[in-house]
Order: sequence, then structure tokens, then C-alpha cells
Amino acid sequence: MNAVRTVKSYAGPAIATGAGTVAAVGTTYVLPAIGFCATGVKAGSIAAGVQASLYGAAVPAGGIFATLQSWGATGALAGTLGVAAWPVGIVVAGGTYLATYALQG
Repeated sequence: MNAVRTVKSYAGPAIATGAGTVAAVGTTYVLPAIGFCATGVKAGSIAAGVQASLYGAAVPAGGIFATLQSWGATGALAGTLGVAAWPVGIVVAGGTYLATYALQG
């Protein structure tokens, strides 16, 4: 197998795994940094400004703001993405491998 084919074969899974890992780590730090904290929306933060200007005290349940606050409070998104990154990478790796050889005959 030549080096170019090998690099292309592993590019898909590397991207999938890397994106999942970056998202998981990023949400651990990014959501609290913009104000979605374990104790609620942080006063004076970007999230507080958005809440005040768009929703006031009545944030609709299930909306994007409520979902971001839930993820910031529980860290649920970080855990979900971290766990999902490896299986997604494996599936993409298998698909990339099979597609590479199917297209080459």
C-alpha cells in the first residue's frame, strides 16, 4: 500500500475522532466561559446578556438557550461527545477503507 492511500484511509477517522474530542473538551471550558455554569447563568456573562435581551426571566424549556444551560450545568455534552468520538471514528475508518478499495476495483 502506498503512503498516499494510507494517509487518505486514515484521514476520515482521524477527523471524526478529533472533532468529537475537541467538541467534548471545548464544551467543558467554552460553555462555562460564556456563562453557562453549574450554578446557573453567570451574572455579567455573555449568556446573561443573551438571556436578558431575548428571554428575560421566561426561558422556554427545550429551547437552545435552555439546552446550552443544561449542558453547561451537567457537562452532559462533553461526556456524550467523548464517548461517541471513538465509535464514530471506527465506523468512518471502516467505511473509508471499504470505499477506497471499492473505487479502485
